[in-house]
Amino acid sequence: MAKFARVMLGALLFQQVSAQDEPPKPEDGIRVRALAFVMGVKTPKELFAFSSDPGGPQGQKVEVRTYLNHQADMLPTTTKHLVLTSDPAPTSVQIPEKVIAKTTLPEGKKSVILLLVPFKGNEGDPPYRIFAVDDTRTAFPEGSLQVLNMSPTEVMFELDDEKFLFKSGTTRLIKEVPAGEDNLTDMRAFCRIGPGNSAADWKRIAATKWVPPGKKRVFQVLFVDPISQEIHLRGFTDIAKVVR
Repeated sequence: MAKFARVMLGALLFQQVSAQDEPPKPEDGIRVRALAFVMGVKTPKELFAFSSDPGGPQGQKVEVRTYLNHQADMLPTTTKHLVLTSDPAPTSVQIPEKVIAKTTLPEGKKSVILLLVPFKGNEGDPPYRIFAVDDTRTAFPEGSLQVLNMSPTEVMFELDDEKFLFKSGTTRLIKEVPAGEDNLTDMRAFCRIGPGNSAADWKRIAATKWVPPGKKRVFQVLFVDPISQEIHLRGFTDIAKVVR
């Protein structure tokens, strides 16, 4: 009888440890992937999440990566007003030097990319802005291209023979990326420098060939390089399986 009790106790402890080691399930909260990429700017590799919302995080670690894959952090579903600091201590939210960024998460979203971008605002403002990009299957399906234009001007893509416009500060989804007979996409990007739509109103900023996303997703970001002050384009191929 004593041997049976020891076996049962061992099995119970094993189940408890195994449950703790399991990765969070999609329904357990808001799936977030913090992303930073601006060259020449050193971004902390880990931050700590706080929220004034009931049940919100209180110093939960959030990893900051330079790529997109299956790795993600889970925040409580009640999280809406988010503060990221460089210190896990609750008092860090009251110390301006330790507050890295603040944002309000999109209402009802289950999975987002948190894009951290260096920002020079007023004195005392956090040094980063956060762009929260919905990356659920509905908003960002497999095989699509998501473009975020963080530059201060309108940008136009010519993908093969099709044109796509991106207003400043907006995101746009291209569900089907055009491709030629060689299964490549001729891409040319232009930023607006004039009020009209003639060739003189646009300045070319990039030209290359793209491989279509296939079954993956591609996230393209337009931004102003802090050193050259030129508009650059940075792409990320999201190799993670869409879970939501």
